[in-house]
Amino acid sequence: MVNQESFLRQRIMKAEEQLKKQQRENREKEMTQVMYRSLVGEGLHNLSIVDLNDLGWLIDNNIKEIEDKIINLHLINKLLLLLLHHKS
Repeated sequence: MVNQESFLRQRIMKAEEQLKKQQRENREKEMTQVMYRSLVGEGLHNLSIVDLNDLGWLIDNNIKEIEDKIINLHLINKLLLLLLHHKS
C-alpha cells in the first residue's frame, strides 16, 4: 500500500516531468518561429548565445530529419524497382 507521502512524491515527480517536456516543446516552437522569421529577412542580431545555440540545434535536427527522409525515399524507390524488375 502506498502512503500519502509517497503518493504525493510520485505525483510531484510526474508533474515535474510533464513541465520539463512542455518547456522543451515550447522552446522548440519558439526557435521554429525564430527560424522562419529569419528566412523572411528578420535579423538574428538580438538573439542571445543560448538562443543561437538552440536555433543551431533545431536547424541541425531539421537537416538530419530531411536527410533521413531522403534516404528512406531512396530505399523505397530501390525496393519498388526491384519488385518491378522481378515481376517482368
